[in-house]
Amino acid sequence: MFEKLGVNFLGIFSFFGYGAVVAFYSLTPVEEGFINVWDKLLHFACYGLFALIAWWSATRDKTFYLLCAVVIAYSALMEVGQSFVPGRMMSGLDIVANALGVAVVAVLYALYRRWFLAKP
Repeated sequence: MFEKLGVNFLGIFSFFGYGAVVAFYSLTPVEEGFINVWDKLLHFACYGLFALIAWWSATRDKTFYLLCAVVIAYSALMEVGQSFVPGRMMSGLDIVANALGVAVVAVLYALYRRWFLAKP
């Protein structure tokens, strides 16, 4: 069943599990002023890792890119959700940092497919 969807079971289980962890930490109230200078780097890394898990989960190129789009949409949804959480706020720059983390992994995926998996 999972092969028909273009994913492996353990990978997609990890993908959704990581999504739950991201939701938990994204939607947990914090003290006002918690944001620091490393915030955007943390967003970049967190969603870059999400894309790496998508890479591991996907067994087809189309599936990987679809999962990357889902991750970016999910990041925007988490930002909207944060606007309702005490001590949190929605930030367009966070969405940009999230999308950049995903995009860097997607570019690395494309380069890997082109350079290392190309047939001579």
